[in-house]
Amino acid sequence: MSIKFIIKLFIISTFFFLFSCSGYFNMDNSDEAGGDLSLALADGSGYLSTDNYNEITPFLYRNPDNGKAYLFFASDRDGTYDIYYAEMNSEGKFSKPIKMDTNYINTSGDEFSPVVFKAMSGEFTYTYISFVRRTPAAGSKVYNCQIDPLNFNSVGESSDIGFSASSISLLNKNDVGPSLLISDGNTYFRKYEWDSIYGSWNYAETTIDFDSSPIYGVDGFSFGMYDYEHSFIINVMVENKYRLYGGYYCIEPLTNYLYPIKEYSSPYNDKDPCIDLKTMKVYFASDRYGKGNYDLYRYNILTFDKVMQLPK
Repeated sequence: MSIKFIIKLFIISTFFFLFSCSGYFNMDNSDEAGGDLSLALADGSGYLSTDNYNEITPFLYRNPDNGKAYLFFASDRDGTYDIYYAEMNSEGKFSKPIKMDTNYINTSGDEFSPVVFKAMSGEFTYTYISFVRRTPAAGSKVYNCQIDPLNFNSVGESSDIGFSASSISLLNKNDVGPSLLISDGNTYFRKYEWDSIYGSWNYAETTIDFDSSPIYGVDGFSFGMYDYEHSFIINVMVENKYRLYGGYYCIEPLTNYLYPIKEYSSPYNDKDPCIDLKTMKVYFASDRYGKGNYDLYRYNILTFDKVMQLPK
């Protein structure tokens, strides 16, 4: 056994121990005031979510053009899943959701799993949205569309980039030209890079395996000195329930395997995780509200006794 392998094994073990002891991958299921789990609220309109419909696939975008934060998500409140967004104020509450335009983004099919990001095309930086569109004829495909950086209206047509997916997310979502993570119900997920020459995602994929459970969603960020060390939260199906797991990924030794750290304990269906890198909060969808549909929640995964909490 090489010295290099022993050192790497020690680092991984230390990572597991520190994160488990610090509460990094713990979730308090209490809905009481002061707990670290809360429904996403909207100013003047109660909850951001509805009682009779589903709200899923949240994505928090911090806009560098105006310094504001926006929560993008999908809802079937108009019959099919469409993409909405709501501005978040300094207290962590949201404005009334706005439905994105029906020219090239929302259609008669289902649109969900939105991710918004900055990326270069040629010599210039633009704002884009990628999302999943599901139709009876084509199934679930990933689309990409350039949007206005302030009002988020589509600038041009959305294009099918040729990838099938059940959900998508971004690795290091605050970077210009982040990585795209694609899940499609297999026991692995895929990572694609942005191609600034063509202004789209390319096919240079990395496949990351996880045990034997099918993966339906993933979100993550890099840490440490190396670009091959990442932390992920994944959404898997276990015993007919959607579960969230925290995990650590490293391609050295060359296994391309996601090491699970901890399952988030919950008797509910919890899915579609999105990490806000500024506050280290996780946004996700859950049916724990008791109405039989999915609502949007968030909780802290880092120093949750110090990060601001939402009022009930």
